[in-house]
Amino acid sequence: MADLPQPEPRPGVTVERTLGECGTRFTARADARALGFVEIDTALARPERHARAAGLADIGNLHIDPAQYGTGLEHWLLAQAADWLRLCGVDRLVAYESAADSIMLGHLTGAGFRELTRTDRGWEHRPG
Repeated sequence: MADLPQPEPRPGVTVERTLGECGTRFTARADARALGFVEIDTALARPERHARAAGLADIGNLHIDPAQYGTGLEHWLLAQAADWLRLCGVDRLVAYESAADSIMLGHLTGAGFRELTRTDRGWEHRPG
């Protein structure tokens, strides 16, 4: 797992843990407004998954309100998730992003992630 810090208090911001479409969702809220969220999938040991599952989780979704860019909110959300993942025995967290998404790649590398490999699928997933 990236060397994520322990979550520091953010005055006026709370974290809500719920079930999201890709796994456990951690949503940052201020005044009942969602500032961003990260979803973590810890179900990598299912038979149809071909990954070394023990101690491994992946980011299903990471979204930060553009108004929150530069505030460190993505680091805070990832630290909240990392704190919970440590309780689950997870010591590695992976993320997948398009090579063209320089903003999200910057958020992840700024949070301590490093690029392991690149895969060109030849198609793009467009939900909805």
